Amino acid sequence: MLYLAKSLLISGLIFCFYSLFLKKEPFHQLNRVFLIIGAFLAIIIPLIDFNFSENIAPFSEEVNTLFSEISVTHTAVSNSFPIEFSLRNLIVLVYIIISLILLFKLAFQFVLLKNIYKKSRVEIIESIKVVETFKEYPPFSFFNFIFICSKGLSSEERERIILHEKIHIKQFHSIDLLFFDILLIFFWFNPFLWLIKKSLKSIHEFIADSAILNSGCNSIEYQDLILKETFGIYDISFINRLNYSLTKRRFAMMSNLKPRDFAFFKYVAILPIMLTLMLVFNSYTSISSEQTAEQKKQKEKELKNKQIEKSTNKVEKNLDFQELDEAPSFDFNELSKKIVYPEEARKAGKEGKVFVRAYVNVKGEIEKVKIEKSDNNIFDKAAITAVKNTKFNPGIK
Repeated sequence: MLYLAKSLLISGLIFCFYSLFLKKEPFHQLNRVFLIIGAFLAIIIPLIDFNFSENIAPFSEEVNTLFSEISVTHTAVSNSFPIEFSLRNLIVLVYIIISLILLFKLAFQFVLLKNIYKKSRVEIIESIKVVETFKEYPPFSFFNFIFICSKGLSSEERERIILHEKIHIKQFHSIDLLFFDILLIFFWFNPFLWLIKKSLKSIHEFIADSAILNSGCNSIEYQDLILKETFGIYDISFINRLNYSLTKRRFAMMSNLKPRDFAFFKYVAILPIMLTLMLVFNSYTSISSEQTAEQKKQKEKELKNKQIEKSTNKVEKNLDFQELDEAPSFDFNELSKKIVYPEEARKAGKEGKVFVRAYVNVKGEIEKVKIEKSDNNIFDKAAITAVKNTKFNPGIK
């Protein structure tokens, strides 16, 4: 859970830096690299533990009593534990279901693309496969394929559209989008990754628009062509389409091809600052989370000790002790069967020793059970319960 929180906050930091300082700058390639690397760091950095404090390995433990030593391992005790349907299980179930839906959606988009390809005519232009669709799909590209419907287009307009899509292919924009589609299958709950992907698709169009205009194309004619291809039929997440929803912003960016003075220095300053903030944040959260876990563990230990003391310590001053010729006895096998291995210890793979003192009255009844020594208090309650549930034979005088 801590990893997810770190990833969410770091990706939020990336997107906020981009939106506040870089979004309006015409350095589209730098913005592209910034967002891709930023998303990658948001996944990787939370995995790195910057807390270099020494970890103490847990010691070997066993469960015992004073009257006889009983060794118990987490594989030796056979108990059945019913599956509990908790809120945590519900959250995991919802996560898996949504991830599977996104996975099937991605697979369906590939199938859809394959069907379009099969029903179309293909020609090869400069090692690029141009797929001429018979239905009026919007122009788009995917890796080395350009899908276009030439109906209603002049030869010059068709060439400009193909040139636009060639830029997407040469810049490997399909890899960017496919990377985010796969990433979002696992991190669909992170809104900042969705926003970063949306911004990245805009940047792809800015890059292609800039290249077209720099080739000598008239900006008015090019904008008319974009408006002509505004409406599309299919929404495939990993393709680059000419008809992008942020058409108005694309037009504004076309008039902002010249960078402002000193704009480049934003990147020089922001990158180290942002990286430093992410590392400091991750290091701080690692230390604070360890302290919180230690405090929680200490509180749980104190609470368990109080519970054990409350449940086992009866009034000792009223007990009448007598010197016996033969001490109270018990069935060793019966006691062994009474031991229920703690589920928490089972999951952690822990074993331990607990030394228990039992006070038996003349009827063979347990008056009091006391922990003499324990390697780990996780086993205390199980040891006390086993002793209290065991039948003793009273001592003989």
